[in-house]
Amino acid sequence: MVDVLGAVLPDWAAALGIFIGSIVLAEGVIVVIDKLIRPLLSKTKTVLDDYLFENLRGPLKLLFSVFGAYYGIKLLYSDFQVWGYGLDALLGFALIVSVGHAVARALSAVLKWYVQEIGIQQKSRVGDVFPILSKILKAAVYFGTLIVLLSELGVEIGPLIAGLGVAGLAVALALQDSLKNFFAGVYLLADKPIRQGDIIALDSDKSEIKGTVEEIGWRATRIRGVANAIHIIPNEKLAQSVIVNYSKGRDTRTLMVKVGVPYGEDPQKALDALKKAAEEAIASSPATDQSVPAEVRINEFLDSSVELAALVRVKDYGERFKVATELRKNILRIFKKQRIEIPFPIRTIHLNDGRATPKQKHTAKKTQ
Repeated sequence: MVDVLGAVLPDWAAALGIFIGSIVLAEGVIVVIDKLIRPLLSKTKTVLDDYLFENLRGPLKLLFSVFGAYYGIKLLYSDFQVWGYGLDALLGFALIVSVGHAVARALSAVLKWYVQEIGIQQKSRVGDVFPILSKILKAAVYFGTLIVLLSELGVEIGPLIAGLGVAGLAVALALQDSLKNFFAGVYLLADKPIRQGDIIALDSDKSEIKGTVEEIGWRATRIRGVANAIHIIPNEKLAQSVIVNYSKGRDTRTLMVKVGVPYGEDPQKALDALKKAAEEAIASSPATDQSVPAEVRINEFLDSSVELAALVRVKDYGERFKVATELRKNILRIFKKQRIEIPFPIRTIHLNDGRATPKQKHTAKKTQ
């Protein structure tokens, strides 16, 4: 018994040494690449080689571990089998999985490089859909790897693919709403009608759904409203809506505050007072764009007043309410100081004192 153990233990020690040695060798190769080759690669203009090296660390360790396990087991049991497959066949299966994993990681590195170098230079929109696109491509590579592995195992691929197609169609029909929202989310990320942080309204400026875009998810988009409530809008509905985006363009940052004055008031005096109020609001509020001067104008003739308007530029659309409040306070204070009235709605009503008008008398004679 002791002789048998003495004969077997060295083989186990050698097999374990081979496996551990393969892992150490993989680490050594990575260190050599990291210390000797990467400094040379760092002089290139592209970062693709850096991304490939970082993403292929894991597959390289896996590949060395597979060979270490193969030679270690072969040293102990040369006729080792699993479900009728010998060591050489098992090595082939493991290599298929390892290569598939390496291809998926390399593809992810190439896509990341494309987004950060080529995509930015060409203003490509793939950067926003990179997380989703990367997952889809990696899933496709792993699925292809699985198909190749099953084919090597002797499984009939044709019926399996047909069955998966039918099952996929059934799942797609059952989850068609979710798929619509998913592809609508991809459209929103790729076409960029809105971005995270944009202030938007749905369908019109008077919409109740109005606020800041907090997140564009795979199924729904979250919008934080003025009252701090969260609106969760399905991506399909959002993609089909008319979106008013206040964060795009310079005009969305122009704030207009209107005020009425009596028809008997001197219009120039009222405009001067309004401009003073607007200039004080610009000077006192850090949220205003002080490089753009205030503008005042006669906006419209209303039933009981002349409507004036003051226009100031804000740095961000979200600050409009704060600046508008400050401007209205200034208007009330300055108008009161200069005795400029802000009239209430007035209607003049003419009452008949009981005497018939000439027209009414003429109509009465004709009736007789």
